[in-house]
Amino acid sequence: MYVALLVNHSWANFVGLDSWPPGAMSAVIGGYGQRPYVNRMLVPWIVQFCQTFLSWLIQPISSTIRQASVWEDFDRNFYPETRLVVYAISISCFFFFAVLVRAITAKVYGFQGLRATLAGLCGMLLIPLFFRYFNYIYDPMTIFLSAALIYALFLENLNAAALIFLVAAVNKENALFYLPVIYLTFKRQGSEKQLELTMVLLLVCYGGIQYGIQSLHASNTGDPIAIMKDHNLKLFSWRQWPVPLMLFVIGLGFYKLIRPNWATAPYTLKLGLYFVLAPLVFGAMIIGFLDELRAYYEAFPYLILLAMPSFMDLIIGPMPSPSIETTAGA
Repeated sequence: MYVALLVNHSWANFVGLDSWPPGAMSAVIGGYGQRPYVNRMLVPWIVQFCQTFLSWLIQPISSTIRQASVWEDFDRNFYPETRLVVYAISISCFFFFAVLVRAITAKVYGFQGLRATLAGLCGMLLIPLFFRYFNYIYDPMTIFLSAALIYALFLENLNAAALIFLVAAVNKENALFYLPVIYLTFKRQGSEKQLELTMVLLLVCYGGIQYGIQSLHASNTGDPIAIMKDHNLKLFSWRQWPVPLMLFVIGLGFYKLIRPNWATAPYTLKLGLYFVLAPLVFGAMIIGFLDELRAYYEAFPYLILLAMPSFMDLIIGPMPSPSIETTAGA
């Protein structure tokens, strides 16, 4: 939990959650932010629910915070209980992400004891590596839900995977990239009739969720998809040379960690690179910021889990007798 608090402090104060006005915390929760940021509705809805039904718990704490002036820089019209709830959500997401990484590496790679615990902690501590430009209130939830979906896939629980997908669709539109991973993972188990019907229903529900959210904010400024022009071309000018170098070093680092175990890596995690990471990178090249690493959070758990065996070997040495499970597609 202490590590989750540390990561949360780094995330919240990297540049501040209100530094980018179109996607600022207050604007997104208040519903007047710019599209597409305001369309990521899951965390704002949770915050609004907590403020409405848990005010008896939140208000005394926020009053103490206000009197102590712990947050001197908060907007006086944006009550500290809102920030309190946002932080509670983000800390929980970081903490349970580490728990999920521990559980997944124990199930898939046979990690036990110290190795499994370190895997979870290292996975969480690597999140700040992806901080660049701005952080948004829905980012921790994106990372957590992606890891939760992976765990459901390894548990071979289609109902849980479907439910997590729908929740992720409310959180962010990029959840669509999870569908091929779900389909191809469960296709190996032979339940194609039920699987195909489930996929159709999930696709219809996804369309309904996105249509409802888009309609809710149709009058907001901005576009359903953030389109950034010319930024990526400028990255490769001689004045910007540190940025391509940074991307190369990070990419090379993950490549070196993933390659030694690629042949025996779980099929499900490989699918994450093909159908989650690749579309995100391609989209960033065309309409986004290629160097905005937080834009790849949906793929972050896949990268971490694929790299974790080599990473743990570097930290505490190789496992005496590795045990790799094959049920979810090794």
